[in-house]
Parts: sequence; structure tokens; C-alpha cells
Amino acid sequence: MTLLTQKDRADRDLAVEWARFPIGGLKVEDVDAGSHLEFVYGPAVPEVARRLEACLDDAAPGDAGAGR
Repeated sequence: MTLLTQKDRADRDLAVEWARFPIGGLKVEDVDAGSHLEFVYGPAVPEVARRLEACLDDAAPGDAGAGR
């Protein structure tokens, strides 16, 4: 699983929170976004979309999202 997170996030460590779930590994990637809303409405959207597409393209057969 890949977790995209805000680059300068200071309120809590999401990687630690997600790591407690049995998901078979976690890769954390920082996105340069000023706020969470910029992930879906602001200037970070093209970067988030590019990274999500890369994750789908890299998915192994049998993974959720593979073979789209």
C-alpha cells in the first residue's frame, strides 16, 4: 500500500497510524501540498493524480486496481 501524505504534516504521524493495520507493507510518499484540501481541489491535484496512476500501473496481478 502507498500512503500519499502532506509533505509538511505536523499534527500526527499517519505512517505510524497506518502501520498498525495488517496491509502487507506500507510505502509513504510526501506530496508538496499546503493542506489536505489541496490534495483534491488545489494545485497538488496533478501530482496526486500522477502518483495514483503510477501506483495503479505498478500493481501486481491480483492486487486491487491491477489490470485496469
